[in-house]
Amino acid sequence: MSDPAQLSPEELAALPHDDHGNRVQFALWFTVSISAVFVGLRVYCKRITKRRLWWDDYLLVGSWICLVIYSGLTAAAVSLYGQGKHSYDLSYDDIVNISKLRVINAIFIVTAIIWSKCGFAVTLLRLTQGWMRATVWFFIITLNVFMGFTILIMFVGCTPVSRAWDITQEGECWPISAVLGYHLFSGAYSAFADIALALLPWKLVWGLQMKLKEKIGVGVAMSMGVFAGVTSLVKTIMLPGMLTSDIFDSLPIIYWGSTEIATCLIAASIPVLRVLIRDAKSSARKYYNQEDGAISTTRNKNNTVIISTQKFRSAHSPDDRSDKSILNDSGATSGRVLMTNEVSVNYHDRKEDDSLRGYEMEPV
Repeated sequence: MSDPAQLSPEELAALPHDDHGNRVQFALWFTVSISAVFVGLRVYCKRITKRRLWWDDYLLVGSWICLVIYSGLTAAAVSLYGQGKHSYDLSYDDIVNISKLRVINAIFIVTAIIWSKCGFAVTLLRLTQGWMRATVWFFIITLNVFMGFTILIMFVGCTPVSRAWDITQEGECWPISAVLGYHLFSGAYSAFADIALALLPWKLVWGLQMKLKEKIGVGVAMSMGVFAGVTSLVKTIMLPGMLTSDIFDSLPIIYWGSTEIATCLIAASIPVLRVLIRDAKSSARKYYNQEDGAISTTRNKNNTVIISTQKFRSAHSPDDRSDKSILNDSGATSGRVLMTNEVSVNYHDRKEDDSLRGYEMEPV
């Protein structure tokens, strides 16, 4: 297509004049809302079941907050500067402002992506040992390095940095093909990491002592990250839209970027919700009966249950002892030895500290 600036008014009028601003805002706030439901349920269920929050929870909440900030700044670009329209329907100042917000937004969108993926990876750290734990650490470190560099490129790729959003500024920038190439690499690696981390739990699940049906249920719940990998891959495929002169062509990156984060947050929350909801349903059962006697229990920390049994033994056991016991109960213990057995059972409420254990992989 020819440069719109060189087109006649008639030719310019014949071009498409789409405005996807409302669509952009709907997509962003929908992903914010649906991910908020899952992350909120995750935190809520942990609180009501008295499980303490751990680093994976904080990373996921932080990722969601970054998604909210990203969505808010993008919504501002839509409302104030017309993002969602074609470049030829915008003033140059509007294009500059949209581009500037896009550079700033890179901090929040990439941080949200990193934290959402690392949140699930940190969960796996509690479940793995040996080479599997080292593998998880490898992905955590490399994801932070490779994805973090995509943020750095936005600010060091041009000198001065203002040239990144205003090409009229004097200076120079890295070749766009090199920048795009690195973004393609980091996006592809992000997708690979999602899929690898999602498949890793199957090695753990297969070694658990549970029924095959339960193993499959746990494995599927722990493997939802595959969908995050798919969305990451789709977003990566859309990245060449950055090369065009029309800012409208970069809108799919906004859609799929927010979708990737929401999918990661949902996938990381499902394994926890699966077990926590089960426990919440059964939390009302605080008392249980034993066939040989009732034992009252509580869910306090470090309780001790005393189970007492009494036996009467006599040095002489006459044949009419049953009749005498019925006729004269008060003398039942006469001439007998009282034997008492006490069994001390110590236990604690596992919900207080199992944030450091593999409760995500328990059967439902």
